[in-house]
Amino acid sequence: MVKTLDQKNLIKTTSTEYKNLMQILMTNNINILDLVKQEDSEFNSIINKISEGAKSNFLISQILKRCRIIILQEMNGQNLLSYLLYKIRNEVIKAQLSSNIQNLNALKTNNGALPFENLPLFMNPKSYNSELSNLIHAINDFNDRKDELFARKIKNETITNKKIFNDINNLVDIEKINIYINNFNKKLDYPTYKESELFIYKEKYVYMHIFLETTLQIMDELNKKSLEIPIDYNAFIIDSLNNNSSTLNIENESKRKILEMLFKNSRIALIYGPAGTGKTFLANVVSNIFDNFEKIYLSTSNSAIQNLKKKMQARTKHYLVQYLVIFVTKKW
Repeated sequence: MVKTLDQKNLIKTTSTEYKNLMQILMTNNINILDLVKQEDSEFNSIINKISEGAKSNFLISQILKRCRIIILQEMNGQNLLSYLLYKIRNEVIKAQLSSNIQNLNALKTNNGALPFENLPLFMNPKSYNSELSNLIHAINDFNDRKDELFARKIKNETITNKKIFNDINNLVDIEKINIYINNFNKKLDYPTYKESELFIYKEKYVYMHIFLETTLQIMDELNKKSLEIPIDYNAFIIDSLNNNSSTLNIENESKRKILEMLFKNSRIALIYGPAGTGKTFLANVVSNIFDNFEKIYLSTSNSAIQNLKKKMQARTKHYLVQYLVIFVTKKW
């Protein structure tokens, strides 16, 4: 923390000031952020107690006074400083440091610390995921940043539920969603922030640009990879079904129709549905049909992939460079 404030001298844990500070924090059950936000009279009293018995320097007292000015006067750097004072962890503080750049007022921080300062309820300090419970206590205008909270929810819902499009009816404050989105997007004034823009799709869903864009890029790469196989997928499957139906063991007519339609309009097949609907069965049939091609199995978790691989009966040809891409998931 001393380096963040560009102080040259290091605080010694054996100093009188340090011992007095630790005693005050433990006795009053407060953290350093609580301390610097005390009323003037109480703060000055605490500073006097910290300095009591100290022979010179008064480094800790100077640092606390400086932190207090930055936070109470709402100077640039207040959000990051408040969070670091509330959640003092050396590895978090070190990740924000810069040896020669003063990005946030007089704080020596690197560029990676800037996003959190500007959007503290949505962005994270560099190399650290901030907890909402800590942000509630650390950020002064927490309740005035509902647009950031909304964006945070969309991001977390997308990551947790593996769904790009979030149903508006499942979100809170439905009548304010457009306001939240507009306010949040206006804050994304840096080019690198734009990837987090929020949009409404068909007046029913909210999505974040980066998730849709990344998914489309992945699909594009998969499509390019699938084009390396110089055959008509759909015709190949239908021919295999007609000539090897007994070997493939397809007794269910509905599953046969699914297989016949699987690659009719695309060289990428998405197999999705709840448990027990036959996702693994279909993936296994397709794998057997394309027995002489190497396969890539994609899913939303490693355990699902391992389970899928155990149940696959098809052989894997490692010497071929072509790929058949099979994406198996419960949700899409």
